[in-house]
Amino acid sequence: MPHGDTCSAETGKYQTSETPPNLVVHKLADRGKSTQHAFWGGVAGVTARTITAPFDRLKLLLQTMESPKSLSTAWRTATKQGFHGLWRGNLVVCARVFPYSSLQFGTFSLIKHRTSGPVGTVIASVSAALVATTLTYPLDVIRVRLAVHPEVGISSLLSQPWRSHWRGYQMTCVAQIPFTGTTFFGYSTFKEQIASAPPFLQGGLATLVANCLWYPLDTLRRRRQVLPDKHQSSAALWSTKGLYHGFLLNTVKVVLFNGTRFELHELFCHAHDRVAAR
Repeated sequence: MPHGDTCSAETGKYQTSETPPNLVVHKLADRGKSTQHAFWGGVAGVTARTITAPFDRLKLLLQTMESPKSLSTAWRTATKQGFHGLWRGNLVVCARVFPYSSLQFGTFSLIKHRTSGPVGTVIASVSAALVATTLTYPLDVIRVRLAVHPEVGISSLLSQPWRSHWRGYQMTCVAQIPFTGTTFFGYSTFKEQIASAPPFLQGGLATLVANCLWYPLDTLRRRRQVLPDKHQSSAALWSTKGLYHGFLLNTVKVVLFNGTRFELHELFCHAHDRVAAR
């Protein structure tokens, strides 16, 4: 057998014979690739988020505002201080979206390279959701409260007890892990099944499936984040009424967001590879 490392055609995993340093180099290359996916995933996430910010602002208001719930009422509330109100809090959101999207793509890439088959894709997808959600959760709570309560400044939110920024974490894990896991698993599957389709379509279809399956859980977690403490165990939180408020608007938003994010991620990574190859 020749010296060095070889790639198994059956497993796709590298095997070493008599030259362990080559295996180390291969592992370092994998990590570098995962870092590349993480960075460009963050950039793609921020770009896609800025494009879709108005949809998210209106959707959050429809999910959490008191009756009457209507798109026109949400629009008036969001634009009360001008059209730029649709992007209120977007800077804070992007401060959260960059590490969130970066952790998703980086974790998925890192674990996917070390596993194989559908089970490996499931593990990578769920891990990406759990790591990204956990490490950026307080930023998500702050941005939701800024969007729902525009009269409250960020300094006031930051002065609140740190524990309050973890309210609804368990519910968020219940909602986000299956949603993000389904999205990444679906995207990976569609890349193989409809390889000729652009990443925007592959990611959009995966997100559409995930949103139809898990949207009610997203509504419950948003209520958990913004309702006062005295309502946390009340019917207002757990009521099944209105679980699909904002569903159509959210569908447009998440399909556009994730479709754009996957498209830009592929575009940025390919451009990076071309520049590095020169």
